Parts: sequence; structure tokens; C-alpha cells
Amino acid sequence: MGWAAVAGQAAGRKAPDMPSSTRPAPPPAPKMVNEFKASALVIHCIPDQTPFEGMAVAQIVQNVNLALETIGAELDGQAIRITAVAVLRPSGDIKMYTATRAQARWLMEQKHKWSTIADLRLVTQAACYSVVLHLVPVEVQPASPEFLSCLLAQNPSITPHALHLARWLSNLEVTKKTHGLIVVNFLDKDLPWRIKWGGLKYEGLYLRGSHYMRSPTQCFRCHELGHVAVRCTKEPVCANCCGKHDMKMCQAEIETPKCGRCIQKEAAQNTNAVDKNEPRFAHSPRSQDCPLRLRYSHPPRNNPQT
Repeated sequence: MGWAAVAGQAAGRKAPDMPSSTRPAPPPAPKMVNEFKASALVIHCIPDQTPFEGMAVAQIVQNVNLALETIGAELDGQAIRITAVAVLRPSGDIKMYTATRAQARWLMEQKHKWSTIADLRLVTQAACYSVVLHLVPVEVQPASPEFLSCLLAQNPSITPHALHLARWLSNLEVTKKTHGLIVVNFLDKDLPWRIKWGGLKYEGLYLRGSHYMRSPTQCFRCHELGHVAVRCTKEPVCANCCGKHDMKMCQAEIETPKCGRCIQKEAAQNTNAVDKNEPRFAHSPRSQDCPLRLRYSHPPRNNPQT
């Protein structure tokens, strides 16, 4: 019998069944994996502030739990407490572990109520949820108490403590339009979704609502996206001349802005010298038209952000 015939017979044979004891176990479902993940939240500290300085982690846990007990923190009839903490370096942020994810979300949403009770230097802002109101007349003063009082009076669905503040989304002196967009911040996370579908009334006008997309965090030092200047560890990049110095130290007189981020990325990908005067670099690194900023805000599907 030839080799080809033997190979054909072997290919047609059925593989023997593997004993159940040696079969690899299927991967656990995501729901099961999430049940075993640690529930935690991170409280970001104000720069130059050192809350819980010199305290042992056990003392930090005790102080936070005393603060939570003071305000009567509970969820579904169960008292909310933290079980462990970790001080993140070099930022000094505090990572706190809880029993459940629901408790971690509650602590994050209500952090402004208990943080300063635990330590006066642990100052936090209330969690805000925003919505955009369309076609608002430019005569409106969104920051005035009269505007906020009028919204409360004409929209009974808004509770007084839930309305935080309002502001114009753009500079009306530059756009020179008769109507604009207003961003309204609420302390109730459900209100923006109701307003998105139902809108608001203001002095006989119907103001349509929409979801507010926050701009990505950008560093004023290196102009990279995703972190702030107080936590930046990279070299500074001048937004004026693209030099390796802070913009406030720049003495160059540049008529057309140049994007140092785009120039640096082009230089890293191209072995040839990069012409900084090309029109595609003629924009500020903080411009909404910057290709890197657009790619970060709207990354391609199935591709990592670059």
C-alpha cells in the first residue's frame, strides 16, 4: 500500500473521544468574572494637598467609615463602609475598596458629602450630569439666579437641589448668532436623560435637549490628551513655536500657530526632515480641527487610540 493510500485512510478516521476529566474547562462567563473583581473607586486629590498625611491605612479606613456613619450612608438598607485603601503615588490619590460595585458608585456620586468629614484636605466636587439646551436666545443670562429660578418654576420635574449651574457652550461674541446652546449641570443623573427626550420650557419657549459630550482632558504643558498639567511627567511643548519650553516662556513672534503634537508624530513616523510650515500643521494643538484630537475623540472601531 502506498503512502498516499495510508494517509487517506488516516484522514478518514474519527478522532477518539477525549475523556471528560482531561477536557479543558470552558472560560467563565463575564458576569461570573465581574463578581470576583474588586469593587473600588479613586478619589482624586487637589494638587499640593496631602489628605491623611502620615496616617496608617487602618486609620484612614476608620476615618472614612466614621464619616460615612456620620451622614448615615446606606444602600438598600445596608450600611456602606470601605474595607481597604491604597494611596497612589506620586499623585496622592486615594483608592478605596468596598463590598460591592453599587456601594462604590454611591460613594463616588456622594463624595462631596463625606470627603471633608473624613479629612478637611480631601476636598471634592459634586458629581454633575450635563445636558445641552438648543435655540436659547442670546439675551438669556444662564448664570443669573433669575434664569435658574425660572427653569425651576416652569419645569416641576426639576427639584430645587438638583439644579447646579448653567453656562453658554460657546462664545457668543465670536459667533454673533441670535440663538445659542446652553449647558445645564444637574446633581441628579436621571434628569439629563428625561430632558433629552422631553426638553424644558422657558418663558413660553420649548428648549430641546440633547446629550452633552465633554471635551477630552488635555494637558496645558505637553498638550497630550488624557491627563492634566499637574500630573504631567513629559517635556513641555510650546503651543506657539513648538519648542521644548512652556508657552509662557516663549519669546518667538509667530503669526500662524503650529501644532507641535502633529509635528512630533510626523517626525517619529518619517525619517526625512519635517517641514513645520506645511499647511496641515497650521493649527493650534488645542484646536477642535487637530487630527490627533479628532482621532482621540472618535477612535476608529476595533483600533486602539493613537
